[in-house]
Amino acid sequence: MKRRVVQIVRSPVGGIRKHILSIIEGLGDEFEMFLITDISDADKRYFEDIERKSNKCLKVFNLKILDQPGFRDLLNIYKILQIVKLISPNVLHGHGAKGGLYARVVGFLLGVKVIYTAHGGSIHDMHGKIKNRIYSIVERILYKFTDLLVFESKYTMKQYSSKIGRETTDEKFCLNYNAIDFKENVLELQCREINPEKLIVIGAFGLLRFIKGHDLLIMAVSSLIEKGYKIQLNIFGSGEEEKSLLDLAKSCGMSDFFKIFREADSVNVEMSKCHIVVHPSRFESFGYVPLEALVNGATVVSSLEGGLFEVMDEGRSGFCVKDLSENTLSKQIEMAILNKSEREKKFNHAITYLSEMFSTTIFFKRLGEIYNDCKK
Repeated sequence: MKRRVVQIVRSPVGGIRKHILSIIEGLGDEFEMFLITDISDADKRYFEDIERKSNKCLKVFNLKILDQPGFRDLLNIYKILQIVKLISPNVLHGHGAKGGLYARVVGFLLGVKVIYTAHGGSIHDMHGKIKNRIYSIVERILYKFTDLLVFESKYTMKQYSSKIGRETTDEKFCLNYNAIDFKENVLELQCREINPEKLIVIGAFGLLRFIKGHDLLIMAVSSLIEKGYKIQLNIFGSGEEEKSLLDLAKSCGMSDFFKIFREADSVNVEMSKCHIVVHPSRFESFGYVPLEALVNGATVVSSLEGGLFEVMDEGRSGFCVKDLSENTLSKQIEMAILNKSEREKKFNHAITYLSEMFSTTIFFKRLGEIYNDCKK
């Protein structure tokens, strides 16, 4: 009989969505998968992915899960208790602060093994001293009810360990890098040619939030257009920063060279149209976008914040910015446009590095072993 695994997450958007859906798709043949989430905050692409993977996920349970703590959390914990009793799973896998809270409380009450993966905002020191302190206290308590902590990067492992006062060598800590799909002949890939005299398509992908740094990208591209470069900047994503980004582009006089696409039928297709993909994130626990861009032949310009330091191999896999600003970003984009030999060198290194470090074969093998080792 297949072992049963329940994934629990609050908001299925961005990288966390890709992470969970890849688990369902990659391990859905080996395990019976269930998903507890709030689909009200999801986008069209998420529903399409869920429908496409319906043969790999036996059941999706939709709950209204709020970002801020409150009475509804008690109601949700009660509902999840009933769901988990019905499923009788071998493992609960909580994702993010809220999903991790639910999984560990329910796992403790019902005696089910619990795995927790910290994602994004809960890891970064970006919520102010009071909220950061509360998170640390809560996690120190919940640590006792966690069987294993699986981290997507050394950065998240280090950040989490500092928050709960544990060493990264803790027996409950496990590193399993996120992964992306790529073709067997990935090592034969060549980066897309860039002619500085012709139109250059620059793309950015991700939620439209301040932490993603799209404002810096708009200003950086604006300065390059003023220098005479012909650039079309396309940003793919949705979020609360959309209007402010459009206003910024207008104030920079580049409305004719800038578009925001809330949805993309295929991220791979859109990336394959880009000469350069820029990922100027101010905070990042891992960073799928640069890896996806590379396997689609685009040159990557990126910050080195958080997990991007590992994803970009300390800056060797692209034109990277250590001290993120409009000016430093502009310089790296211009260098990527002009320096063909360096562009090819970095791209070739990046392809070799990602094929060795971020393979789905390695990721699924390790996670499958983790699920199987969790004896109920």
